[in-house]
Amino acid sequence: MRKMESVTNFDYDIFISYAHDDNTPMTVLHSEGWVKMFRKSLKHDLKRVGEKKINIWWDKRTLDKNEFFDSKIEEGVKNSAIMLCINSPNYQQSDYCAKELEIFYTKAKKEKEGLKMGHKSRIVNVNLFGMPFKDWPEELEGREGFRFHEEIEEGEDWRSSNPLRFDSTPFIKEMTSLRISICKLLDDFKNITKEKEETIYVDTENEDVFTVYFGDAPDSLSSTRKMIMSSLQKKGYKVILNSSEAKESIVHEQATQEILSHANLAIHLLDQYTGPEISGDSENWYRKKQIEIAFDSPVPQLIWMSSQNNFEEIEPKEYKDFINGLEQGSINDKEYEFIIGNKGTLTKEILDFVEVLIAKKEALKKTNEVDSHEELDILLDYNVEDKQYAMELQQTFDKYNFITHYAPLGQDPTKNRKILQSRMNEVKKLVFLYGKSSKEWIESRITAATNKLLFDESPVENIYVYRTPPQKGADGDLGIKENANVNGVPINVINNEELNSLLLDKFINSLKGE
Repeated sequence: MRKMESVTNFDYDIFISYAHDDNTPMTVLHSEGWVKMFRKSLKHDLKRVGEKKINIWWDKRTLDKNEFFDSKIEEGVKNSAIMLCINSPNYQQSDYCAKELEIFYTKAKKEKEGLKMGHKSRIVNVNLFGMPFKDWPEELEGREGFRFHEEIEEGEDWRSSNPLRFDSTPFIKEMTSLRISICKLLDDFKNITKEKEETIYVDTENEDVFTVYFGDAPDSLSSTRKMIMSSLQKKGYKVILNSSEAKESIVHEQATQEILSHANLAIHLLDQYTGPEISGDSENWYRKKQIEIAFDSPVPQLIWMSSQNNFEEIEPKEYKDFINGLEQGSINDKEYEFIIGNKGTLTKEILDFVEVLIAKKEALKKTNEVDSHEELDILLDYNVEDKQYAMELQQTFDKYNFITHYAPLGQDPTKNRKILQSRMNEVKKLVFLYGKSSKEWIESRITAATNKLLFDESPVENIYVYRTPPQKGADGDLGIKENANVNGVPINVINNEELNSLLLDKFINSLKGE
């Protein structure tokens, strides 16, 4: 098929799926059918708002019921970005329409763009009659659609309604709503096309530059990802992405493993939707699979999900279980960051995390140059506001060959408690950094840790609250008494609010058990 100019980078922007019996003149005064007039009106409306290159497929022929499903129509369906269904009794009784809808539904789920783009479906439901929801095709379930039929009074039979007349006020109003919805879908496709053009592939040159791998992201976060990538590049870091060509299951896995081998950090952005299914692995999805592949690599991972997502509405069950497992830290033994937060702080959280990783990398280079103590695992928990002091502490720990683990990041202390408790199983010392973070924040984190000690086994031998500037006064007092302990584990408060080096030395000696 000849590649035609379009807005969405598909051969056709919109495929109109309709029953030919619905394309009959409404009155003797209208010589053209309803669907044809509807298409003209839609195209005219889209042109008025600047979408002059819109490419709409619709079949003008009347098919005989003895004809086979047309291969040209099938090709048109498969090469369209959006399907617009003229939903009617005739539509539901048409085998051809059912076939068109099935083909589009199946192919869209497998494409990178997915069936859903944000909260919008690529299948647009145009209702010609007020039929009950239960009579709709299952591919149209969950969406009210656009009402191009007369209003029905409560208790009135839906068959008393008729398609709207083209010169009526209700038709103009509903066409405006449809136009806005389609334009938003077209904008999403344009953003994806632009992102593909700006895609950064693996560049093995200059491997010394800190490199961040970004997994595939949902359309709802595409602009956010682009902004973060730009911020990372301005800082001098390198960004690498999956090739858009590696879609088949085995090829995708091998390509992802290869690209991760060049990364110093893997970032995965998620929302409540699964995204497209993997070609050749219909029971898995690209974003989920990329996280799983990265779990098998030594690359640090940061997984982020918006707190605005409705977790109760996540489906299917397999994806919901995966998200819950990520939050609880039960998916994999590997340490990773799982943050549930808001987009406003995401860029800063990522940049802060990169700086922490770089500082750790540099400190490890110097480990062999100084006298080191026997390896000791320490879990450091801090609010992102205290990153500066966390990095200074980590550098000190590295000098003594202590191994620093991190509790999950995030502004909300109530999130990721189970991951914090899980990571306590790997360490002997737990250090809470109490600087700019609020008293409520640190108290919530300490409570999560002490609950773990009370009700579960843990190798933790000591808990420290390391207080740093600013001065907190009486309002910042945590009420931890001298010689306090939980189930035999002492809780020590280090009041180093002026960053006294002598106090820091005493703290290090305490960690070493001296």
